[in-house]
Amino acid sequence: MSDQFTLRDLFDKTGAAPKEKARGTDIFGFPNRSNQRRFPYYCISGEEYSDPKGHLASITFPNVQIPFEKLWQYPKINPGNRRVRVFCSCEAFQYWGAAYHSTQEGYRIPGTGSEGRSPDIRDPNGTGYLCKHLIRVARRVVHQTFPQLLKDFEIISSVKKSYASLIEPTLYEFLERTGVDQNKIVNTCGSLNEHNWEQVLDTSGMLVKTDSLGG
Repeated sequence: MSDQFTLRDLFDKTGAAPKEKARGTDIFGFPNRSNQRRFPYYCISGEEYSDPKGHLASITFPNVQIPFEKLWQYPKINPGNRRVRVFCSCEAFQYWGAAYHSTQEGYRIPGTGSEGRSPDIRDPNGTGYLCKHLIRVARRVVHQTFPQLLKDFEIISSVKKSYASLIEPTLYEFLERTGVDQNKIVNTCGSLNEHNWEQVLDTSGMLVKTDSLGG
């Protein structure tokens, strides 16, 4: 097992098919109230067969020890070359290789489950290291410095939408697919609002876990 992959490594190891699909994906960053060490991107793909509800693709950099509020002072640090952990709420991540590879090779964000079943049929070449949403995130991040990432994240996080209503259908589908009891799904989604959405996503395993941000 290796947990030393960078986003650039994972992008290079991923096959051509999901990279081509990723070209039609739009992303913007979700703001974080509790901390600035996790980067969740809301991703929507334009293909007719893609889920119109979108998905959350999250990354974190566990070995970046510089306080994030001081990263502005280090303009040459490239996040694409730093050890990364990832997770996406999409079905492709779960079933087409990324969940398995990230579990077995240690680059999956802790607290988001695990996968021990090898996807031999859906990923016969063993190249499904990232889903198309994480590929889209990687394409953006590997060309940035950390100050650019933070600034860009701040800018694209200012989309004027209700985050709770935007994410509710995505959360519902994610909980349903991962086997959560129907009554609990209804109660969880019904409780979602503009004040608690980050906490709900965190405890539901859909967002980067706050306690997973260490080394």
